[in-house]
Amino acid sequence: MAPIKVFAPLLLAGIAAARECTTFLIPVDISSRQGQFKKLPVESNLDTGAFATRFAEYQNNLTATLLEGYQTMKGSYNISAQYCCSDKSSGKIQLLTHGIGFDKTYVIGQPNFDQSR
Repeated sequence: MAPIKVFAPLLLAGIAAARECTTFLIPVDISSRQGQFKKLPVESNLDTGAFATRFAEYQNNLTATLLEGYQTMKGSYNISAQYCCSDKSSGKIQLLTHGIGFDKTYVIGQPNFDQSR
């Protein structure tokens, strides 16, 4: 019996031939207003406990006390996307995000992949 290594390239070639993919970039400009807070010195566990106690104190807004002002962060980013169609398209579109891989190969080789299950 032939080892699976012999048939693996043929299987992957069949999967690659059965779908058509387009890769594109989505430009996004983001602007975010963020609060700037005073830095509290933490020298021991007692300081951490005191902060937690003041933060959870009834009818006390510690964030308002520590807020110094606001800053606006701006940036331009590109979101890389890939749209694939198979020969057996069901008319549904799945929006998938990667876990730890960054090369969009997370669904290749998984026949009948359905994230909604």
